[in-house]
Amino acid sequence: MSDTELDDGYRVGYGKPPKETQFKKGQSGNSRGRRKGSKNSGTLLTNELDEVLPIKERGRSKVITKRAAIYKHMVNKAVSGDIRAIRLILENIEKLETQYPERFVADAELERQRLKQLIKMLTQDERRQYLDLMRTAKDLFSTAEQRVREKIAASPHVKLPS
Repeated sequence: MSDTELDDGYRVGYGKPPKETQFKKGQSGNSRGRRKGSKNSGTLLTNELDEVLPIKERGRSKVITKRAAIYKHMVNKAVSGDIRAIRLILENIEKLETQYPERFVADAELERQRLKQLIKMLTQDERRQYLDLMRTAKDLFSTAEQRVREKIAASPHVKLPS
Protein backbone atom coordinates (compact mmCIF):
# COMPACT_ATOMS: atom_id res chain seq x y z
CA MET A 1 0.00 0.00 0.00
CA SER A 2 1.37 3.41 -0.82
CA ASP A 3 0.86 6.52 1.25
CA THR A 4 -1.34 9.18 -0.27
CA GLU A 5 -1.40 12.79 0.82
CA LEU A 6 -4.63 14.66 1.36
CA ASP A 7 -5.04 18.39 0.57
CA ASP A 8 -4.37 19.42 4.22
CA GLY A 9 -0.90 17.77 4.21
CA TYR A 10 -1.97 14.67 6.22
CA ARG A 11 -0.53 11.46 4.76
CA VAL A 12 -2.98 8.51 4.65
CA GLY A 13 -1.47 5.03 4.62
CA TYR A 14 -0.60 2.03 6.76
CA GLY A 15 -1.44 2.86 10.38
CA LYS A 16 -2.75 6.30 9.38
CA PRO A 17 -6.46 6.18 8.48
CA PRO A 18 -8.25 9.15 7.02
CA LYS A 19 -9.11 11.79 9.67
CA GLU A 20 -12.87 11.44 9.15
CA THR A 21 -12.80 7.70 10.05
CA GLN A 22 -10.65 8.13 13.19
CA PHE A 23 -12.21 8.19 16.66
CA LYS A 24 -13.10 11.67 17.87
CA LYS A 25 -11.35 12.94 21.01
CA GLY A 26 -13.00 11.53 24.15
CA GLN A 27 -14.75 8.76 22.22
CA SER A 28 -13.57 5.15 22.25
CA GLY A 29 -14.31 2.31 19.86
CA ASN A 30 -16.46 0.55 22.45
CA SER A 31 -18.81 3.27 23.62
CA ARG A 32 -21.10 0.94 25.58
CA GLY A 33 -18.16 -0.87 27.22
CA ARG A 34 -18.14 -4.27 28.90
CA ARG A 35 -21.48 -5.44 30.22
CA LYS A 36 -21.77 -5.17 33.98
CA GLY A 37 -21.58 -8.53 35.66
CA SER A 38 -19.91 -10.32 32.76
CA LYS A 39 -17.13 -12.61 33.98
CA ASN A 40 -13.84 -13.61 32.43
CA SER A 41 -12.93 -17.25 31.79
CA GLY A 42 -10.76 -17.50 34.92
CA THR A 43 -13.65 -16.44 37.14
CA LEU A 44 -16.03 -18.82 35.38
CA LEU A 45 -13.59 -21.74 35.81
CA THR A 46 -12.97 -20.92 39.47
CA ASN A 47 -16.70 -20.74 40.16
CA GLU A 48 -17.24 -24.07 38.41
CA LEU A 49 -14.41 -25.79 40.31
CA ASP A 50 -15.70 -24.47 43.64
CA GLU A 51 -19.14 -26.04 43.18
CA VAL A 52 -19.80 -29.05 45.40
CA LEU A 53 -20.61 -32.62 44.45
CA PRO A 54 -22.23 -35.29 46.63
CA ILE A 55 -20.12 -38.48 46.62
CA LYS A 56 -20.15 -41.79 48.43
CA GLU A 57 -16.87 -42.91 49.95
CA ARG A 58 -16.46 -46.07 52.03
CA GLY A 59 -20.24 -46.34 52.25
CA ARG A 60 -20.67 -42.81 53.61
CA SER A 61 -22.11 -39.81 51.80
CA LYS A 62 -20.12 -36.62 51.81
CA VAL A 63 -19.80 -33.40 49.83
CA ILE A 64 -16.58 -32.25 48.14
CA THR A 65 -15.74 -29.55 45.59
CA LYS A 66 -15.29 -30.40 41.92
CA ARG A 67 -11.65 -29.32 42.33
CA ALA A 68 -11.14 -31.92 45.09
CA ALA A 69 -12.95 -34.55 42.97
CA ILE A 70 -10.52 -33.93 40.10
CA TYR A 71 -7.51 -34.36 42.40
CA LYS A 72 -9.03 -37.47 43.98
CA HIS A 73 -9.67 -38.99 40.55
CA MET A 74 -6.14 -38.17 39.35
CA VAL A 75 -4.55 -39.72 42.46
CA ASN A 76 -6.71 -42.84 42.07
CA LYS A 77 -5.62 -43.15 38.43
CA ALA A 78 -1.98 -42.80 39.49
CA VAL A 79 -2.38 -45.45 42.17
CA SER A 80 -3.95 -47.81 39.62
CA GLY A 81 -0.86 -47.43 37.40
CA ASP A 82 -1.75 -44.74 34.85
CA ILE A 83 1.69 -43.45 33.77
CA ARG A 84 0.47 -39.98 32.75
CA ALA A 85 -1.32 -39.54 36.07
CA ILE A 86 1.76 -40.72 37.99
CA ARG A 87 3.98 -38.26 36.09
CA LEU A 88 1.55 -35.39 36.71
CA ILE A 89 1.24 -36.19 40.43
CA LEU A 90 5.01 -36.47 40.86
CA GLU A 91 5.59 -33.15 39.07
CA ASN A 92 3.06 -31.46 41.34
CA ILE A 93 4.62 -33.03 44.44
CA GLU A 94 8.07 -31.74 43.38
CA LYS A 95 6.66 -28.23 42.90
CA LEU A 96 4.98 -28.35 46.30
CA GLU A 97 8.15 -29.65 47.96
CA THR A 98 10.15 -26.73 46.57
CA GLN A 99 7.46 -24.18 47.48
CA TYR A 100 6.75 -25.52 50.98
CA PRO A 101 9.77 -27.56 52.13
CA GLU A 102 8.97 -27.07 55.82
CA ARG A 103 5.60 -28.77 55.37
CA PHE A 104 7.11 -31.87 53.81
CA VAL A 105 9.83 -32.10 56.45
CA ALA A 106 7.15 -31.87 59.13
CA ASP A 107 5.04 -34.52 57.36
CA ALA A 108 8.03 -36.86 57.16
CA GLU A 109 8.77 -36.35 60.85
CA LEU A 110 5.15 -37.06 61.77
CA GLU A 111 5.27 -40.24 59.69
CA ARG A 112 8.47 -41.36 61.45
CA GLN A 113 6.89 -40.75 64.86
CA ARG A 114 3.73 -42.61 63.85
CA LEU A 115 5.80 -45.54 62.59
CA LYS A 116 7.79 -45.63 65.87
CA GLN A 117 4.54 -45.78 67.85
CA LEU A 118 3.22 -48.58 65.65
CA ILE A 119 6.43 -50.57 66.06
CA LYS A 120 6.28 -50.14 69.84
CA MET A 121 2.82 -51.74 69.80
CA LEU A 122 4.14 -54.86 68.02
CA THR A 123 5.31 -57.95 69.84
CA GLN A 124 8.97 -59.00 69.57
CA ASP A 125 8.10 -61.62 66.92
CA GLU A 126 6.00 -59.14 64.92
CA ARG A 127 8.86 -56.62 65.00
CA ARG A 128 11.24 -59.24 63.65
CA GLN A 129 8.77 -60.07 60.86
CA TYR A 130 8.33 -56.37 60.07
CA LEU A 131 12.10 -55.80 59.82
CA ASP A 132 12.50 -58.89 57.61
CA LEU A 133 9.70 -57.62 55.38
CA MET A 134 11.33 -54.16 55.11
CA ARG A 135 14.71 -55.73 54.22
CA THR A 136 13.04 -57.91 51.58
CA ALA A 137 11.23 -54.90 50.12
CA LYS A 138 14.49 -52.93 50.02
CA ASP A 139 16.24 -55.82 48.24
CA LEU A 140 13.37 -56.12 45.75
CA PHE A 141 13.47 -52.41 44.97
CA SER A 142 17.23 -52.38 44.43
CA THR A 143 16.96 -55.49 42.21
CA ALA A 144 14.17 -53.87 40.16
CA GLU A 145 16.15 -50.63 39.91
CA GLN A 146 19.20 -52.57 38.69
CA ARG A 147 17.10 -54.34 36.03
CA VAL A 148 15.70 -51.01 34.82
CA ARG A 149 19.23 -49.60 34.55
CA GLU A 150 20.36 -52.67 32.58
CA LYS A 151 17.39 -52.36 30.20
CA ILE A 152 18.11 -48.67 29.66
CA ALA A 153 21.78 -49.38 29.05
CA ALA A 154 20.90 -52.14 26.55
CA SER A 155 18.43 -49.96 24.66
CA PRO A 156 19.78 -48.74 21.31
CA HIS A 157 17.74 -45.53 21.56
CA VAL A 158 19.29 -44.32 24.82
CA LYS A 159 22.81 -42.96 25.10
CA LEU A 160 24.12 -42.83 28.63
CA PRO A 161 26.79 -40.32 29.64
CA SER A 162 30.21 -41.92 29.98
